[in-house]
Amino acid sequence: MEVLIREEEPKNAAEQARAASVLFTLLGRVIHGVPDSELLTALANERAFDEVPFVEGEESEQALKMLAAWNDGCSVPFSEKDFHDLSAEYTRLFVGTRRVVAPLWESVYFNKERMVFQHQTFEVRAMYAKHGLEVDLISREPDDHLAYELMFLGHLLARGVGFFEQGESGKMRETLVDAVSFTVCH
Repeated sequence: MEVLIREEEPKNAAEQARAASVLFTLLGRVIHGVPDSELLTALANERAFDEVPFVEGEESEQALKMLAAWNDGCSVPFSEKDFHDLSAEYTRLFVGTRRVVAPLWESVYFNKERMVFQHQTFEVRAMYAKHGLEVDLISREPDDHLAYELMFLGHLLARGVGFFEQGESGKMRETLVDAVSFTVCH
């Protein structure tokens, strides 16, 4: 019995990593750039956030309740008014007219002047480069934008699963260590 459990653990870990990869990539896409009407319509109509993996703790449960309440308040199917309201809230929070309420760049939170393209930006850029990636709008959108960071974690987890499936445990371990390190540091 003990041997069977040990054999199942890597498969279970791979499935969890695959699910986390999908979740991080999806969240990155949701907050990347101008809201995507098709994506948000599909998420709302299918109530995608009713079952989110890895949610533990009071704050996470509260966030899920807020997402459910938002989804309950939307038309079925998701309407243009719903999209307009969500886009306006996105702009209020993440774009702003004078001062951004909730900046999506990591570096902003580490200096009084709320400046981008700081030390954190270049640390993140170096980690992306280590894995052969580069931000598509280099020098226009800082690399430490939360959307990029989430999609990068999704990429690393998917890559780790790929190495697992190919039997390359060393590369898998290295990739997953980078994912954990990136999460802790950024």
